[in-house]
Amino acid sequence: MKKSQKILMVLGIAVTGLILWILFFSQKPDISEPSGIVSFEEVVEPAGNTYADPKFYRRLESLPFKKLPTAVAEQFKKIIPVSKDLYIRKHKSRGRVSWSVKTMMGEKDQYTFSFLPDGKIIQISSYIDDVTENMGRIFLEGNIYEILPDQIPEPVLNRLPFFGFEKRPSRAYSVASLGGRRMFVQLGDARDGLILSFTEKGEIRSAGGVQSMLSPYKPRRIETIEEIQGNLSKYGDRYHVNNVLMKIRNVRVDENEGFRFVVFGDTRSNLQIWKAVLQSINRWDPLFAVNVGDLTRYGYSMSMDGYLFQPLDKFARFPFLPVVGNHDVRSGGLPYEYTFGGKDSRIFHFDVSNCRFVIMDNTGVESALPWEEQLQMADKWLEVNKQYKFVFIHLPPYEVERWSYHSMEQEMSGPFVKLMSKHRVDHVFCGHIHAYSTATFEGVEYTITGGGGASLHKQYGKMGSVNHFVVVDILPESIKMRVVHLIAKKK
Repeated sequence: MKKSQKILMVLGIAVTGLILWILFFSQKPDISEPSGIVSFEEVVEPAGNTYADPKFYRRLESLPFKKLPTAVAEQFKKIIPVSKDLYIRKHKSRGRVSWSVKTMMGEKDQYTFSFLPDGKIIQISSYIDDVTENMGRIFLEGNIYEILPDQIPEPVLNRLPFFGFEKRPSRAYSVASLGGRRMFVQLGDARDGLILSFTEKGEIRSAGGVQSMLSPYKPRRIETIEEIQGNLSKYGDRYHVNNVLMKIRNVRVDENEGFRFVVFGDTRSNLQIWKAVLQSINRWDPLFAVNVGDLTRYGYSMSMDGYLFQPLDKFARFPFLPVVGNHDVRSGGLPYEYTFGGKDSRIFHFDVSNCRFVIMDNTGVESALPWEEQLQMADKWLEVNKQYKFVFIHLPPYEVERWSYHSMEQEMSGPFVKLMSKHRVDHVFCGHIHAYSTATFEGVEYTITGGGGASLHKQYGKMGSVNHFVVVDILPESIKMRVVHLIAKKK
């Protein structure tokens, strides 16, 4: 081969490489509208759905105390002589009538009682000093042993008449509960009897049927790091948030043309729909997509492997960013952090063109960064001078009435919505409710997009109670949003 030919060949290879590099790293997002997929029909609708059937979400008004049967009212007054903020309901199930009475004790503490019309106690549960106690969730295996009735502390014995029991207890137990030492007092036999749970000072905490009260609480198993590595190490750092963000940043975005991203959520529980969502999103060619939480049912590494990452590997043609949901941390959250990049994968921010994106963890679990700290971080991140600001969380705000039945705690939600309004955030995306629903609160737009596979909530109408994802186009002077419904084609 002549020297001139070699030079031309080398130049040809170099030019080809340069072209490929430009195509790969400097591609422009395509924001045209695609056609449908094979097994599902894509129905594209304008954004917005404010409908919800009130009977599904509106809290029923409490009945007046005078409506309680006399026996129930008298029994309740014996147990709780002074009460406030009563919430009373009458229930009928399989021909049996019962009455529930919830009462507040101070600012946060509360009791819930369930009675038969003759005043007999069916069940008691409590939330006292930040500890929830109800039957089946009181103690761990091996933390209970029987004692003689004579060993029951006197303050407990003195309280029994207030619960309508004058007879000597048939059995008693000492319990190391999750909330401290408890005395179980059994009244009646194993089949029809009742167990009352007291503190050693005689304060009631819970009550219920014998078998249920004696059942130990079985927390979900926490995986070892060896199990997690065995199931997830094959993915390396492919889904590490920092690496995904690097891919997004390497794409050149022309502010005169804009770019597109997709939001969806609650993909757990239906693999067919989850795969269809991925394939449909591909056709929209987004710069990236955000899942607003509940990626799998319980967050175990085996399901993250088979249910989450294998479909992503096979179908997704876009960078994938997660928001942690309550189901993702039910097993402790270690598998989530292992693959996505530690604690920093649960709250982070990034910029694309003229937009600031903030992802937060509002699961409220022990492994989450304290909410106050997250709000402080988000406050700083949102101070930036950007044309558009977007925030992603899992649980929606309590302040929107039709969402309050399945939302973050009011104590968390209040300061959050104030922060969003303070910084005039353009849009907040949430999941948790398995539907599509939109609202405006104090000048901020909120969207729930939880139609990625979990069983749908039925009260949001034909626009909302449907599997879907949301397409967001960032245009030079505006934001354009659409919702894509996935309707299974009839065979």
